[in-house]
Amino acid sequence: MPTDDPPPPAVPARDRGAGWRATAGVLVRNFYLALQVDPELGPVFARHVADWPRHYETLTDFWSLQTGGPPVYRGRLLQAHAPLGLRSESFDRWLAQWRQSCRLHFAEAEAAEMIALAERLGSRMRETLTSADPLPRLAPP
Repeated sequence: MPTDDPPPPAVPARDRGAGWRATAGVLVRNFYLALQVDPELGPVFARHVADWPRHYETLTDFWSLQTGGPPVYRGRLLQAHAPLGLRSESFDRWLAQWRQSCRLHFAEAEAAEMIALAERLGSRMRETLTSADPLPRLAPP
């Protein structure tokens, strides 16, 4: 049964240097700016995100943690996304934009790592959130 705890970092932890969080933040900001104008996903974000600067910080904390950064992310990933009514196709669009953004922001090897990470996370989220009734599956055991 899936839990709502963020998964452990999937990209091998390595010394990415003091500037990594800022680098991740640029990726996050540009990626989500593109999603805000996406015809399918943009309206979802418009309905659910009132404070974009704060949301960017939360998202940067999440992606920094997933890539070996400090454990400052304290969100509940699956429960935060459960009420959004996402469809399987939503994840396809999200991943397509993520791939494009990673390839624009990183060298080939690092982009490939970030893409693989997002694909694993997206698969887990898609499986859980597009089931017939995801919320009971997210309840603590």
